[in-house]
Amino acid sequence: MPDDKEHNSDDTGELRFDFSRNKNADDDTKFVISVKNLLVIIKDFYGADSTAVYWFNKTKNSFKLLTSSEDEQWSNYTDRFSANDDALSGSCKDRSSSLYDDIEKSGYDKFPFFKNAQKVKSVLINPVEIDNEVVACIICESKVEKYFGNPNLYSLEVFTDNIEFLISYYTLKEEYSYQAGLIRKLRKSANVYDEEIDGLFSESFFEKRLDSEISRCRQFNTNDLILVLASVDNTDALKEGGISLKDYVKLFFGEIKLLLNGYDMMFRLSENLVGILLQTEKTDNVLIELEKIRKLISTKIFKLEDKEISFTASFAFKKYENPGMKRDDFLKEINDMLASAAGEGGNVIKY
Repeated sequence: MPDDKEHNSDDTGELRFDFSRNKNADDDTKFVISVKNLLVIIKDFYGADSTAVYWFNKTKNSFKLLTSSEDEQWSNYTDRFSANDDALSGSCKDRSSSLYDDIEKSGYDKFPFFKNAQKVKSVLINPVEIDNEVVACIICESKVEKYFGNPNLYSLEVFTDNIEFLISYYTLKEEYSYQAGLIRKLRKSANVYDEEIDGLFSESFFEKRLDSEISRCRQFNTNDLILVLASVDNTDALKEGGISLKDYVKLFFGEIKLLLNGYDMMFRLSENLVGILLQTEKTDNVLIELEKIRKLISTKIFKLEDKEISFTASFAFKKYENPGMKRDDFLKEINDMLASAAGEGGNVIKY
């Protein structure tokens, strides 16, 4: 399988975008500069002292400064902070604009994004939404009390539309719709399902889905991707019984599908290798479910062509925790884990 995409790895804890499909490393810088230029326009439009944009990371429950209209050495903004009972969190939660005419009365603790909140008197805040998800907040500040009014509050929403446009433009527009539309598009292609075993997805589809899931983890800085690999043990002995390995894998797949409550993202990666992609951070739950499957398979008698047969299976699962890890390295580690299970005689789970 080809190597995975490059990505931006200078920092963690904020929403990040992958521009590498066009292999243009300058797009990151151009995006930030474009936002900064717009913030300067907003600042001049309102006659404000400063404007800024913060990323909102829902997974990390935190904010990180993207850029402000001022030079960094003069910025009054904190680089990052955890979301709590603050003004930005309130706007994100309510998905609505906020106006603070006198932040002293509101309480300085609601403005942790200011290094020196006492110097600021009035604040406008508006959330930035993409696909019904708040991804950022735009801030406009003044050192004068009651400087902003409701007309300015509403006009800030117009400028927010421009921020959303920049995000869509610099993520090549399909970045957000890509994830949702990928399965729909690929289901229509000829190579989505495995031709030999109906109901299992193909290896080529697995490559595309895994690339997409890794890209999602990097973009949203989340580690909720778990890959499970599984194989039938003692295949040589099973073949001697006159039953094809395909039939065993079919039985094995059907048992897994039933026990995983119909979860359908299962792939046949080779003659005796099944892959399952899960979106969860709960490794303990995955272990519990796989242990149930392992025990049930090892104690069950299957009927196939009037024959009663039994077999065991081994499993390995791994969470994608390091956004800097290449896909092939990730796959090698989990394949090595499964090989280790086979070396121990099978019927075990490695994680």
